[in-house]
Amino acid sequence: MTTKKSSAHEEESQNPENIQESPAEFDNSGAQDNSVPSVPESEVDRADQMLNIFQNLKKIHVSEGEIPKKKRKVLLKKLKKLLIVKRQEVIEVVSKDFRGRSSYETLAAEVLLTCNTIRHTLRHLDEWMEIQDREVDLTFWPAKTYLKPQALGVVGIISPWNYPISLALIPVVQAISAGNRVMVKPSEFTPHSSKFLKDILKEAIGDDYVRVVCGGVEVGVEFSKIPFHHLFFTGAPEIGKKIMAAASENLTPVTLELGGKSPALIHSSFSISTAASRIASGKFLNAGQTCIAPDYVLCPKDKVSEFVEAIKKHLEKMYPSLKDNDDYTSIIHDRHRNRLLDLVSDAQEKGANVHIHNPKNEDLSNKVAPHVLDNLDLESRIMKEEIFGPILPIIPYSSIEEAISFIQDRPRPLALYYFDNNKKRIRGVLSQTHAGGVCINDTLLQVSQDNLPFGGIGNSGMGAYHGKEGFDTFIHHKPVFHQSRLSLVPMLTRPPYPKWVRSLVRFLIGW
Repeated sequence: MTTKKSSAHEEESQNPENIQESPAEFDNSGAQDNSVPSVPESEVDRADQMLNIFQNLKKIHVSEGEIPKKKRKVLLKKLKKLLIVKRQEVIEVVSKDFRGRSSYETLAAEVLLTCNTIRHTLRHLDEWMEIQDREVDLTFWPAKTYLKPQALGVVGIISPWNYPISLALIPVVQAISAGNRVMVKPSEFTPHSSKFLKDILKEAIGDDYVRVVCGGVEVGVEFSKIPFHHLFFTGAPEIGKKIMAAASENLTPVTLELGGKSPALIHSSFSISTAASRIASGKFLNAGQTCIAPDYVLCPKDKVSEFVEAIKKHLEKMYPSLKDNDDYTSIIHDRHRNRLLDLVSDAQEKGANVHIHNPKNEDLSNKVAPHVLDNLDLESRIMKEEIFGPILPIIPYSSIEEAISFIQDRPRPLALYYFDNNKKRIRGVLSQTHAGGVCINDTLLQVSQDNLPFGGIGNSGMGAYHGKEGFDTFIHHKPVFHQSRLSLVPMLTRPPYPKWVRSLVRFLIGW
C-alpha cells in the first residue's frame, strides 16, 4: 500500500464525471447513460402490463385464497433445490453484471444466505402459522380471543443491484412463506441477474404466485404506484422517500430497507490488529458495495497510525494482487466508479492522506483499489455521503464520550460496529446510540443470523425482515373475538339497562 499526495483520479481514472449522487440512488433511479448497463428494450414491462399482472394475481388470490401451507413448503423446497443446482449460473450472471464479481462472495452472499433463509423458514413455518390465543378480559368470559395469521394478498418487492439475487429472493421467500402472491422489480443495472430471477422463479414457483417485471426508472416509478397490499423496497434513503410518497397515494404500507454511514468504533483497550482485520473483511467484501459495510472508523487518536499500518498488513494478505484476483470484486459500472474516485479527490483536496493498496501497480479497469484515508476534513463529501465502495475513512477521537457524540450527531445508521471486551462499556454504547443493528467485535455477521430481524431505524429504514419478523412483515395478525353461547355480555350492551346491570358496571369500574 502506498500513500499518495497526487490526484486520486490520476492514479486510477482519467476525466471522470463529477457525480454527486449517493451510490444506492443509482438503483431504480436516475437517467440512463452509456456508463451504466440497462435492461434490453424488448424485456421492459409497460405500466399497463404491470397493472394487469397485479390485477390477475389479485384475482387469483381472491378466488383461491392464500397459498396453503403444504404448497408453500413445496414451492420453497423447489426454489432451494433449483438455486443449488444453478449455483454456477448464479456466479456467471452476477459476475457478468459486475464486470467481475468474486465467485466465492457470490456463493456465500447470494446462494448460501438465500438457502439458509429457506431452511430456517421451512423449519419454523408450522410454528409461525399457529393461531395465537390471547387472554380474554374477565368481563367477557367465557368468550375467546385469538390472533389469526392471514396473508396480505399481493405484495411488491423492489430489489437493488449490489446483491441482486439474495436481496430479491429473501423477501420473496418470506412473502411466499406468509401465503402471498408477489411481484418483483429488480434493478435495471443487473439485467443478467434479473433475467435469471425471472427464469428461476417461473420454474420453481410459477406465474400464478410470483411475477418479475423489468425496466428502468420509469418502470420503477409506475411499479411503486400499484396498489399493492404491501410494498418492500431496498435502496437509498432519498429514493425510499419517493417510494413511500408514491405508496401513500394508495395507503400502501411499506418496508424500507435503506442505508447510511455505518460507523465502526474501536475502544482504546481493544487489539488494533484484530479490529483492523475484522473491519477490513467487512469493508472490502463486494468491494465495499454493501449497505451494512463499515462506512468509517472511529479510532483512538493515539492509535490512528497503528491502525493504518495494521490495515495495510491485512490488505497485503487479503489481496496480493487486484486486477485478475477473483477474490476482489469490480465496481458495478463506470458512473459509480468515477463517483468513488471523485470522493477521494475531494477529500484529498481538503487535506486528507490517501493510502492506496495496489501492490502491483496494475491498471484496474473496472475495479477500484482499496483506499484508506486519514487526516480528513469533516466537510469532505466522503464524510457526508454513503460511500458504498472500497474507501475507508479514519476519524480520530480523544474520548469514548466524544466518539459516541459523533455518532449521535448524525443520522441513525443501518449498522454499528463496536470493538471492546468490557461488558459495562458495551452496554453503555448500546444504550447511548441508535442503529438498525449492532455487531460487537466483528462486522456484517448480524445480517446472517436467521433468528434476528434485519432493518433500519430513522433515516436507515423502517420495518424489518429475516426470520419470524420477516414472516410477520407480510402477514396480518387478524384479531378475533369469539362470543360464547353462555355469554352475559348482551345484557350489558342492550337497553333498557336494569338496576342490577348498572350496579355491575359500577362494580367492574372499581374492582
